[in-house]
Amino acid sequence: MQIPPSTEYDAVCTEVMTLLLQNIMGDNSYTAKQALADGITEVKNKLPDVVVK
Repeated sequence: MQIPPSTEYDAVCTEVMTLLLQNIMGDNSYTAKQALADGITEVKNKLPDVVVK
C-alpha cells in the first residue's frame, strides 16, 4: 500500500480530530452535528487559505 506524503494540512486535521474526540469523550451531550460544525470552524480558523465545505 502506498501512502501519500504528509502535508501541513494533515497535521491540522489530526489536531482538530484530537480536539473533537476529547470533546466527544468528555461531554456525553456533545453531538455529531456539533462536532462537525466545530471541526469545520476549527479547520477554517487554522487554514484560512483553504476552502472548507
